[in-house]
Formats: sequence, C-alpha cells, structure tokens
Amino acid sequence: MGDADKFYIGFRDFVDKEKLKDYDNEYYSKKRHSYKSMIPFINKYIDIDSLQNKVTDIGHINLITYFLQDYCLRNSKVLKKWNVVKGMSTTIDRNFLFKSSSFSSAIYKPIK
Repeated sequence: MGDADKFYIGFRDFVDKEKLKDYDNEYYSKKRHSYKSMIPFINKYIDIDSLQNKVTDIGHINLITYFLQDYCLRNSKVLKKWNVVKGMSTTIDRNFLFKSSSFSSAIYKPIK
C-alpha cells in the first residue's frame, strides 16, 4: 500500500457525506497517483488547517502530520530548489579568479 492509498483511506473519515461519492469516484478514476495529483485532491475535499485543531485520535494526528510535514514538503518545488542550491560549491572552493593564461609563465621583470 503506497502513500496515496494511505491518504485515501485515512482521510476518507473526514470527507462530508455529500461529497463522499465524488471523493471515491475521483480517486478511482485515475490509475496511478502521484504527489502532484494527491496534494490537490486531499486539499479539495478536506480542510486540513481546521482539521488540525479538531482531531484527537493519535492515528489521525500522525496521518495529518505526515501529510503536511513530510509528504507535501518533500515534494515541494522550494525544497527541490533548496537542495540544488545546497549542492553548489562556494566561491572559496572555486578557482574562477585564477584562470591559466599565456602570461602565467612569464617572469615578472621590473621596468628601469
């Protein structure tokens, strides 16, 4: 069971009864579920921000915490860009100011 299935089953308890059939139909209409489809799907049917303060069951709290702090953050564009920037070398590591040229072998001779 993947993350998408866990979210579908876990958040199914919080969907309004009027929207439950639409929730099921939309989930089963796709063959594969990625974070690009699951994050808007969950946010469409469930108000996560108001749900955070109302839930008391530890299993639901863990599900909401995992969804917000791990799943959404791990797949965000900001985090991906941050990892790219983190991997860049600093200017101290580079030798871009000291390029080799044809004049590097010349010996300095003072002018008289």
